[in-house]
Amino acid sequence: MNFGKTILVGRLTRDPEMRYVGKDGDIPVTNFTIAVNEGYGDKETTEFVRVAAWRKQAETCAEHLVKGQEVLVEGGVPKSSAWINDEGEARSQVELSAHRVQFGAKPRNGDK
Repeated sequence: MNFGKTILVGRLTRDPEMRYVGKDGDIPVTNFTIAVNEGYGDKETTEFVRVAAWRKQAETCAEHLVKGQEVLVEGGVPKSSAWINDEGEARSQVELSAHRVQFGAKPRNGDK
């Protein structure tokens, strides 16, 4: 049973990337990152959240989403990970497994 729910609205930071996983390489997964703004004025911050869409939804996202497009993503509780890169810098990432992706407005020319 899933009790946690997250809803985020943001814009894609680049075009989505689809690949196939699973024992037989037959399960499509599409990854994309969205920039989510919070606050306003001097207090506005931007968080970057990696999203994984699976199966038919993955195929639809890969086919229709583009860099700069607004999306609403609904999923469970995001997972976070942290590591030290090869240069010794601390890095972290938040990833959300999407239950639903709703497409918003595509960027106008020059908005990408």
